[in-house]
Amino acid sequence: MLKKKALLMGMTLVVAAGLFVGCTEKPQETSKENAQVEQKADEVSYKDGIYKAEADEFNNGWKGTVSIEVKEGKIVSANWDGVNEEGATKKEASKDGKYPMVEKAGAKAPWHEQAQLVEGYIIETQNPNNIKYTDEEGRTDAISGASIKVSEFFTLAQKALEKAK
Repeated sequence: MLKKKALLMGMTLVVAAGLFVGCTEKPQETSKENAQVEQKADEVSYKDGIYKAEADEFNNGWKGTVSIEVKEGKIVSANWDGVNEEGATKKEASKDGKYPMVEKAGAKAPWHEQAQLVEGYIIETQNPNNIKYTDEEGRTDAISGASIKVSEFFTLAQKALEKAK
């Protein structure tokens, strides 16, 4: 009976150790492009104002735009949008069903709702450099609910905030 208890205890320890090793998180490799310096929100400070940037050219019919408002040295609002050659905005087209990502591409949420999540992320982190992309197209897992390519937003936000330093 004592041998059975010892054997059972030994097997339990082996299984527990195996679970512990199997459940530990392995560090992810990051590319040089993703090796960005993470700064705490209280370390970043900008001059107050409204700062804007736009893409140099149209991509898939849209030119990305970003507007960021800074008050008391902190980002208080961000607006990511796009404009097409006819002057329509991407957010309005998305809201009106004229940019049907959900219906035609199987997205989980419309573009304007995902853009709002991205805008909230920069307000929370206070740093346009504090983002890691999961693929070459510029997607991220850092923003829950956003499956769109976000690199355009962060590139334009960096460009806009250069003027705020």
